Amino acid sequence: MKMKFKMALGALGLIVCVWLALPIVAIVHDYPLVNLPTEQGVRRVAVVLGAKTRGDMMSNVLRARVDEAIVLYRSGQVQHLIFTGGFRDKDSAREPSESYLAWAYALYHGVPSNAIQIEEFSTDTYSNIKQAKHIIEHEKFIEVLLVSDRWHLARAQKMAQDLGLAVIPVPVRHSVFKSYGLKIDFVLREWLKIWAYRLGWRRAE
Repeated sequence: MKMKFKMALGALGLIVCVWLALPIVAIVHDYPLVNLPTEQGVRRVAVVLGAKTRGDMMSNVLRARVDEAIVLYRSGQVQHLIFTGGFRDKDSAREPSESYLAWAYALYHGVPSNAIQIEEFSTDTYSNIKQAKHIIEHEKFIEVLLVSDRWHLARAQKMAQDLGLAVIPVPVRHSVFKSYGLKIDFVLREWLKIWAYRLGWRRAE
């Protein structure tokens, strides 16, 4: 009897471990290269998720995301960009927002200002998407591309879905997270944040 109980307990423990680990499968999912018809680009928008910046310097993480959006714009797959991110850990009176730095960078690289919109209120992934949704609905965009690092997209897609927003995921092709150590750290952090979000903590960054 004791042996059967131990076996049942072990089986239950294994099932729980597998269940807890399942989000990792979604996190490491390999997304196909986006190649959309350009004739619909006029009503299609790329939403770029924010990343922390310091002072008036753009982080390499944010730069990689904006670079991906610029590629989408230049290819004609989108004709509009939305940069998200406010003043996370910054003094709004003296320092520019994440989205403003992204806007200035894209402008410098040839994207016209009338093709870019920004929001400066969000401070995490959930509010990035929520604030972008207001712009999307106001401008009546018909398709939305969501740009971020590959391992960030599973959580971001779930948040977009919960906000009633259908998105096409676009992972950056030149992520700064190149070493195995950085990749593993990113995946583990995302795994924890996915569970935090599932348990009701919406401000999982």
